[in-house]
Amino acid sequence: MVVSLDEVREVEVQAPSRLHFGLLSPRAAGARQFGGVGAMIDLPGVAVRIRPAPSFQLFGEHHQRAYDIVKRFLASEQLELPSCRIEILNAAPQHVGLGTGTQLALALASGVVAFMGEGPTDPAELAAATGRGLRSSIGCYGFFNGGLLLDVGKEPGDALAELGDRVALPEDWRWLLIRPQAKEGVSGILEKQAFAQLPVVPQSVSGDLETLVREQMFPAARCADFEAFSESLYRYGVAAGECFASQQAGSFATEQIAELVTRCRSEGLSGVGQSSWGPTLFVLFENQREANAFGQEIARWPSPDALCCTIAAPNNNGASISVHKSN
Repeated sequence: MVVSLDEVREVEVQAPSRLHFGLLSPRAAGARQFGGVGAMIDLPGVAVRIRPAPSFQLFGEHHQRAYDIVKRFLASEQLELPSCRIEILNAAPQHVGLGTGTQLALALASGVVAFMGEGPTDPAELAAATGRGLRSSIGCYGFFNGGLLLDVGKEPGDALAELGDRVALPEDWRWLLIRPQAKEGVSGILEKQAFAQLPVVPQSVSGDLETLVREQMFPAARCADFEAFSESLYRYGVAAGECFASQQAGSFATEQIAELVTRCRSEGLSGVGQSSWGPTLFVLFENQREANAFGQEIARWPSPDALCCTIAAPNNNGASISVHKSN
């Protein structure tokens, strides 16, 4: 997107959030590393607005991280700080399994691109300029395309992993997100250490995971087979989670989260899993009414931590970027 620099303009970026169902090869025995499957959802998302201003200003949630992102991006492109006011109007919590770091980085970078009228606009370039996509490419491709996404993993030297497949999920389906509010997932230095300490994953395990995705999960999504898709989602999450058992409580981050998964399954719900390192869990429903009803039931469950529940629709279009004349 190119905008004339002599226009007085305002840019707004609305980005989705990301669910990650697990990696194919967290420490692979073969050439490809990481890989995985995930889906984009409309909430809680990220919203950024950029307006002209006498000097560079930045306000809102995750302020310091956002400032570091913008400086890194501009330095990568050899650009000066623009005279603008950047407002982060909304941002999902960080380190809870929703891919907020990547969505915030790409929203800020693409917003600055639109405001200044120059810079990279494709996933690989934006990922490199903002330092994203080091392991998973789901959030990068999802920012641009939305949908259910397969990342086949990174070959040595790849800046961004190859996108193996993409499917739009049925618009009526709903994701109920359940998160213990007092918990955060592994991130930063602790995440690097955790990956370094994982045992090598045999190629047979990664191959079985990819077969499950290609032969069951994605075909079920394409024909909107809710039950088959939900069961494949759960099976994939458990098997992928077992690769991390040395760094968490089995297939899930904590015993509390494992108990929540078991309880949801005991209620007859198939599509239950953990996003990334957690602590966010997801439960898939066929429609808003069923998601609402179960969300109300969860509010009555006893829990050592307060449970935050959000109902999200599939995002099949990626982020939206609007540019218009400022008042």
